[in-house]
Amino acid sequence: MTYGASALARTEDGQVVFVDDALPGERVIAAVGKRKRRYLQARAQQVLQASPRRVAPPCPYVPACGGCQWQHAEYEAQVEMKARVLAETLRRAGVSAPVAAVIPSDEPFRYRIRGEFHVVPPATDGAFQLGFNRRRTYEVVAVEDCLIHHANVADALPGIRRALDRAGAGTARSLRLTAHPERRELLWQALGGAAPDGLQDALSGELPGYLVHQDSLSLEYDASRIDGRAGEALVFRVDSGAFVQVNHDLAHRLYAIALGYIGDRPGQLLEGYAGFGAMSVLAATRPDPAARPTRVTMVEESRPAVVLARLHIRLHQVENASILPGRLEDRLAQVEPEEVDSVLIDPPRAGMTPPVVDELVRLAPERIVYVSCDPATLARDLASLADDGYTVQAQTLVDMFPQTYHVETVSLLQRDRNVAR
Repeated sequence: MTYGASALARTEDGQVVFVDDALPGERVIAAVGKRKRRYLQARAQQVLQASPRRVAPPCPYVPACGGCQWQHAEYEAQVEMKARVLAETLRRAGVSAPVAAVIPSDEPFRYRIRGEFHVVPPATDGAFQLGFNRRRTYEVVAVEDCLIHHANVADALPGIRRALDRAGAGTARSLRLTAHPERRELLWQALGGAAPDGLQDALSGELPGYLVHQDSLSLEYDASRIDGRAGEALVFRVDSGAFVQVNHDLAHRLYAIALGYIGDRPGQLLEGYAGFGAMSVLAATRPDPAARPTRVTMVEESRPAVVLARLHIRLHQVENASILPGRLEDRLAQVEPEEVDSVLIDPPRAGMTPPVVDELVRLAPERIVYVSCDPATLARDLASLADDGYTVQAQTLVDMFPQTYHVETVSLLQRDRNVAR
């Protein structure tokens, strides 16, 4: 498998073909969709020799819908393929790393608490529908349900469609839905245009068992699952624009690993792309005060996220903490090396920009904990940091996105003390 929807194949005459809906070891008849100079892009139409790991996708919208790409593989095989994709991507980039520990999901379906559903306007005398982009196109496939979305999202879809029939969609092209994982609370936001004034009331009327609103909701994290503190839930307020880990259950494991990699004596901690500050707050409120950072500095570009991070500092009574609003590369340039011992970084899919890498090298923290959602950009950034004396000491793959090709990892990098600061 490659990083994406496709398995890598060759024709009998050696032509490279990327084949959607196929699995390693299979022999298939495939229809070519695109012809490039060096490869073909195709989709399996008939499986002549099936992999023993192949299963019938439980979702009726596979393979038309582009949301899931790997439902045709049994879940254990999906996790194994992701581990191989990660290892091969790092190898090709020349990155030396230990074999990644792998944490699968206990719930390979019904895990997403947030999703963006396209609004499909009704035909004549028809009804509104919701859907996702068709595979490799911008056409929309209307769906009645989505098996990877949390039940509190899926159960609301019929009522949302009825509310759209009542109030219309205005100029909104999509709705971003965020559900609380434990109670019937739904946060919604119109995207691509404005929703009509009456849609909020219509949603409340059609979803009587839900608290429906556009403001923000509180997400609780069970701290006992993150760092062992008993009977304590840490509460964070999020709005529709705030980045959240959509797999709320496995976010606990992700945070636990990242904080474990920071270590028991992190010193002065800087978190880049800090969002609403969950990981910094968790580190700064550890049960053992001696294991907390001596100081926490968060850098975040989004103004609404900065407001939420400041709220969480006050809410959780975090001392010796500051937030630097702005682009990470700009803010890092204002920090001195003696102000940073550890760095925690969770960049977007595009990874770190070259100026961010340059500034990290200048600051020369003892350790960097890198949370990544893209193995290609992770490998690129790790290779750049390796040139300046950082080696990968440990790595964990957390399968936050079952049924898809997406790979989430946490890597611990340590600085070679023989490299000059």
